[in-house]
Amino acid sequence: MSTPPVRVSVVLDTNVLIASAFRPGSASARIVGAVRDGRLTMLWDVTTRRETERLFRKIPPISWEAVAGLYVEENRWTGEPDGSSWTRVPDPEDRKFAALAEAGGALLVSLDAHLLRAGLGTRPEVLTPNELVARLDRL
Repeated sequence: MSTPPVRVSVVLDTNVLIASAFRPGSASARIVGAVRDGRLTMLWDVTTRRETERLFRKIPPISWEAVAGLYVEENRWTGEPDGSSWTRVPDPEDRKFAALAEAGGALLVSLDAHLLRAGLGTRPEVLTPNELVARLDRL
């Protein structure tokens, strides 16, 4: 009897989703593919979805509809993560991603240097798309 594969929960920063739209062969695109095929669970909430939709709609060559299906209702976080305690994250707009990842016990995946250097430790763990892809390849 084989053991089922481990499903990893992730919070994807908007910049990862945008990168996947512009670079179909990138690590970001591989992560989005893993969410689409169920190898990763993308945790989201209303504020992170709203930001992603707003930015996708502002960048004409990419389509919100191409990623809207990633926002599966069963993976929506319904609590209210408090980003105000994440003062180590210099950009207040990025705090919501750290707070959601911590609240949901998920990995935070970002290309944002401020988040990657914020020294958040392991709660939540912050990875670049390349780091997550390397980790997934080892599983």
